[in-house]
Amino acid sequence: MSVTAPPDPVALDPVALDPVTLAARLGRSRWSPIRVVQTTGSTITDLVAGWRAGELGAGAVELADLQTGGRGRLDRRWSAPAGSSLLLAAVVVPPDGRPWTMLPLLTGVAVARAVARMGGGARLKWPNDVLLDGRKCCGILVETTTSPAGPAAVVGLGLNLSQSAAELPGPQATSLALAGLATSREAAAEAVLRALDEVLGQWEAGADPVGLYRPWCATLGRMVRLELGPGRSVQGLAGDIAPDGRLGLDLAGGRQWFAAGDVHHLRPTD
Repeated sequence: MSVTAPPDPVALDPVALDPVTLAARLGRSRWSPIRVVQTTGSTITDLVAGWRAGELGAGAVELADLQTGGRGRLDRRWSAPAGSSLLLAAVVVPPDGRPWTMLPLLTGVAVARAVARMGGGARLKWPNDVLLDGRKCCGILVETTTSPAGPAAVVGLGLNLSQSAAELPGPQATSLALAGLATSREAAAEAVLRALDEVLGQWEAGADPVGLYRPWCATLGRMVRLELGPGRSVQGLAGDIAPDGRLGLDLAGGRQWFAAGDVHHLRPTD
């Protein structure tokens, strides 16, 4: 499949992902084994099946050149030209006694850290949309599963690397290339997996997950509209994040907490 080159000065790195090189560059991280596939329906689905069958354990990673059945939050479909995005999933077992609902938010922290290290001013829109210049560059989905070995979570993400504006779903989305950040898929994979290893390590060592999240969150302190479903929304000030990841909105009747919804940041004139 041909890939349209993004605008100059950033060019797509055509080199295929090498799992052996990537594993060597990650050193003693938790990520093993690392496998790369050309095409799959969903990296998350693949790893969920591997965990349930007892074939894969915590730390397993799959990367793909192309996904034909990718999906995001709220069951949205997700697609991108082959080789233009970092398509990655990893098996994680969160620490005992910690709310697993914080894992999607902490994954957002890890991707934001990685993008920042690549030169971008990344922020997070609750719960875990990674923004560059106010536009989404990465989507994250976490699926829980279980097997005789116990429960696990599979973290999946799609980070836009080289797409042109015409290859993105609309003006609300962007890619690292459009933001002027030149990187290969291998370098992006290393940066994201290294940052995710760090964030999970901090969580496991007892760090406050909300404390890790707050500095990256562009939603807190803003007026927002939270879409709750067809014809249902609330509007208020985003006041805080609960220990389980819920968003606290200050409404006319006081603060209310929401576990899910689609956030829209409002301008002062809205």
